[in-house]
Amino acid sequence: MNLQEFTNSRLGRFGEHIFIDTIKRIKNDEVIDIHEGLIDYIVDKKPVDVKTTRLFINKDFNGIKKYNGHKIKNIDYPYIVFFRDGVQVTFKNKMIDFLTWKQAEKLWLSYKEKNRLSFRRKEIKNLKVKNSKKIHLKRKLCTFFKEKNIRARVICRCNPEIWGKDSPGNLKPSQKQLFIFDVTIYLVLDNQCNEKKVYAIPHKDMEKIFMLFMLKKPRLHKEKIDLDLLPKKYVFLDIADLKDKYSRLF
Repeated sequence: MNLQEFTNSRLGRFGEHIFIDTIKRIKNDEVIDIHEGLIDYIVDKKPVDVKTTRLFINKDFNGIKKYNGHKIKNIDYPYIVFFRDGVQVTFKNKMIDFLTWKQAEKLWLSYKEKNRLSFRRKEIKNLKVKNSKKIHLKRKLCTFFKEKNIRARVICRCNPEIWGKDSPGNLKPSQKQLFIFDVTIYLVLDNQCNEKKVYAIPHKDMEKIFMLFMLKKPRLHKEKIDLDLLPKKYVFLDIADLKDKYSRLF
């Protein structure tokens, strides 16, 4: 088992397996498998989103690591942390177990056997459905604007509640993108790729946007637009609303 070769997705699923095995073995809490939206499980009647990291894989355990990433109220965040000398399992900011690597290896074998085929097939099917929805929505918008002789650049923003204002989809368009396209459209989608909101900014207005509506302290110091600050002129309920009122942008 070489964690460095794991994809983030596989590492996350293995972390979930470790947490559920530990919670059943030590606390005997009721566990319901949900995997809907931002919730992985219901544990003792409360939603949880299991987080896993291998950032400390080359260091020995020297104290409990707490999850300090983005959180949503009323959701618990169990934290599975891989160290060189074992695996930390925390729940509600308390360490409920520290596994040896021998125990982790055993859990890895049981995880592989349990999920070898069924989970992967379901995951691939769901991913294909979501990607198909995104492509369809993008094409619908690009085709509509093409018929108006407007070159549209469409960005899908999925699960904005995770990223908040600092979504990767909010990146400032490059000079090349500003030259090639006439408008940038930010399509906000939920976990099932349903429309939640649409932002549309004509590139003739971008200079003003860059001056007034940029995120103050973005992660990684990359310039991003603060969509929440945009005037109502650029905000639409959904694609149908944008099609009906797009003329106010030009």
